[in-house]
Amino acid sequence: MYAVRRSIIKSLMGERRMHAMSGMMNGSMMLGMILWIVFVVGVIILTIYVVTKVGKKTQRSNKQDTTNITGSGKQILDERYANGEITEREYRRKKMMIEEMDSK
Repeated sequence: MYAVRRSIIKSLMGERRMHAMSGMMNGSMMLGMILWIVFVVGVIILTIYVVTKVGKKTQRSNKQDTTNITGSGKQILDERYANGEITEREYRRKKMMIEEMDSK
């Protein structure tokens, strides 16, 4: 009789532990799923942010490039000389070439 009681008590304790564990697992799994969704949404938002920033920088650099191309030869030459990209001798020689082309 004692052995039967003991086995019943053990089996009941085991069932209680199983129910307690399954409740914790369900809560943990739900929290893990929510955190995973938050992570995925964060990665998507970060990707969109980076792509738009890179796109804006590319557009800006393209606008600067076209500004230099559309400027007159004299303006470009003046800017290069002012920035120290060419020497005074090169500046004068190229300036004369531009003036000759404009006069034709």
